[in-house]
Amino acid sequence: MSEDLKGKVALITGANKGIGYEIARQLGSRGATVLVAARNIKRGEEAANKLRLNEIDARTVQLDVIEQKTIDSAVKQIESEFGKLDILVNNAGIIPRIPHC
Repeated sequence: MSEDLKGKVALITGANKGIGYEIARQLGSRGATVLVAARNIKRGEEAANKLRLNEIDARTVQLDVIEQKTIDSAVKQIESEFGKLDILVNNAGIIPRIPHC
């Protein structure tokens, strides 16, 4: 028996594709509101729209985990819209920025 996540808010980084999208789909199918966090807002919105077609409460949050201004903006958005965050899945891949030699 799966746990009912109705009323829970879940933020999934890198949720616009692959494993992150599947995590968002599964949490959403169990009743959670899923916040599709993506660096590219257009790709995030496309993923959220696809989830909504499956009757999942999906919203988009622009977030790049290595850009502080997007982190701050995401925090403000979540506080304003929901007042809480119950589940955080950090699925974002990070490629180190190495200067050319």
